[in-house]
Amino acid sequence: MLVWAVRTGGGNGAGAVIQTAPQVCPKYLKSAPNSGELHCLQNARTLSRAIIANMLLPKYSAAEIERRWIANLSQVGELATIPTREIEDRYILGTRIRLRKVSTGAGAPVIFKLGKKYGKNSYSEQVVSVYLTEAEFEAMSRMPGTVARKSRYTVAGGALDVYQYPNTGLAVFEVEFPTESAAVGYIPPEFISREITHDSTYSGFALSQAIADSPTAAFGRGE
Repeated sequence: MLVWAVRTGGGNGAGAVIQTAPQVCPKYLKSAPNSGELHCLQNARTLSRAIIANMLLPKYSAAEIERRWIANLSQVGELATIPTREIEDRYILGTRIRLRKVSTGAGAPVIFKLGKKYGKNSYSEQVVSVYLTEAEFEAMSRMPGTVARKSRYTVAGGALDVYQYPNTGLAVFEVEFPTESAAVGYIPPEFISREITHDSTYSGFALSQAIADSPTAAFGRGE
């Protein structure tokens, strides 16, 4: 059975056990006066890397595994009959915070959310998302920021965002995955042009500013 423990603390060795699996071995704790030592009976290196990586993750965050592409609308097909969500994103200047307002129409309640993304590692990114009341959303919206408006369609197992403002007609197709391996092995539909997953020119914040002169933006509109 695997028994390990991590001890942290000051020079007197009176640290705290921060994680155990499946149970702590007392004799290892008693013989571990040095701060930051990892004691493990099996697979010490693998465990230490996994534990440390988990400790460094932003608190309350979850992994979002996603790939994104410019889409050629002329090849997508008819969208008029597909249910749509109207999305307004406000990116607060000087922060990684995004406020989102989602309207689905047909009398459905409007959804208000606050999100924060921490930067990609391969296709994965840690994100935090919190639902807001309309009053909370309106209060936070008073902070300086940039705005993007888009229509979102569910197409080919992913989300197709057609921007209304400021980059009218620009289309971005994105897909979320359960694992990194699934993301790597995914074959996108034929209507995509080029991948922009790691292109900061097409980040959410960047698309809340005008990039109408971009050749790839024109291609995404089918020009």
